[in-house]
Amino acid sequence: MSDPVGTPPFGTFREAFCHAYRCSPLAFPRRALVRAIPWWRRPFVVPFIWLFPATFGMDVHILELLGKTRSKNEFSQLLDEFHNAMRVTRSWSKRWLGFRMSGHTLIELRDELDELILPGERPPDPRRMPQAYRQEVAEGKLSAES
Repeated sequence: MSDPVGTPPFGTFREAFCHAYRCSPLAFPRRALVRAIPWWRRPFVVPFIWLFPATFGMDVHILELLGKTRSKNEFSQLLDEFHNAMRVTRSWSKRWLGFRMSGHTLIELRDELDELILPGERPPDPRRMPQAYRQEVAEGKLSAES
């Protein structure tokens, strides 16, 4: 069986996950969602995912974003943002039934795949920088990495 992604090291969490779990990049969000659910809840949650996929829309979205991360720091920051958002927008299935991803499980998964991912940070997005900083970068007074 050929590897659907390539050979290590990889640039992103998604590429490393797809290599390790032999899935296509298109299948990444669903496969990662199942892996992020604690093992003892999977028999109950997986059928719920297939029956009510909209319930896990935010989870799939955050997994798409986590898949693009290149470093543990970037991964942790996104996971913190997701945790804060989930505290506000929890549904009854996530709050009362516990049908949700585990941040702890995701961190363990990231640590497990760490050796397959090239270290490095994503260059800063100039659209998210203050206007004065963008102007200095454009004029060549500063580099985008500083």
